[in-house]
Amino acid sequence: MNATEERLKDALGAVGETVRPGEVPPPRFARRRAPRAYRRFVPMAAAAAIAVAVGGGALAGGALDRGPDGAASPGGAPTPAPTVSAETKGATGAYITVFLCTDPTVVDRAACHGRGASAREKQFIEQRLRTMPIVERAVYESKQQAYERFKERFAGSPEFEESVKVGAVPDAFRVRVRAGESPEAVQRRLEGVPGIAEVVVEPGD
Repeated sequence: MNATEERLKDALGAVGETVRPGEVPPPRFARRRAPRAYRRFVPMAAAAAIAVAVGGGALAGGALDRGPDGAASPGGAPTPAPTVSAETKGATGAYITVFLCTDPTVVDRAACHGRGASAREKQFIEQRLRTMPIVERAVYESKQQAYERFKERFAGSPEFEESVKVGAVPDAFRVRVRAGESPEAVQRRLEGVPGIAEVVVEPGD
């Protein structure tokens, strides 16, 4: 991990420890154009930051269950959107974001072997998540939805807007672990699963 990635990791860690709904500030970047290697790391950093921000409160009201256009799960069937009250949210467990493999020219991870996740791999990942007793909810988020969420959270950051376009933020599964259960257990069960670029454990409320 290079110095830039270390700084981004530290920044995301700090956000994860203190984030509350509506409190995620836009990151600060130098005015000069970032080198190519840095720009390639930005999408995953953006997506991780989005995961932290959303994990802090956007599940209230079922915001992650269905996009404004009623987005379907990768298997083709619409994902139900049950409502989660603000009172209930505080009693839930940790959040996990399962980033899927995408175009290697955008985000390159060794686990992806130079290709994006196939439809069959996405279906397998979704099925595995939904059959884990410790998983309370697993919701697919498309690249478009991820980008729109990023665009809203990081409005006013021209460097991010310049570097990250639609399709650059990987699609993912947003996972909520049952209260009292270990998110690392989910992480371990996803190790080596084809189509997964990275699994990020976010702090619960």
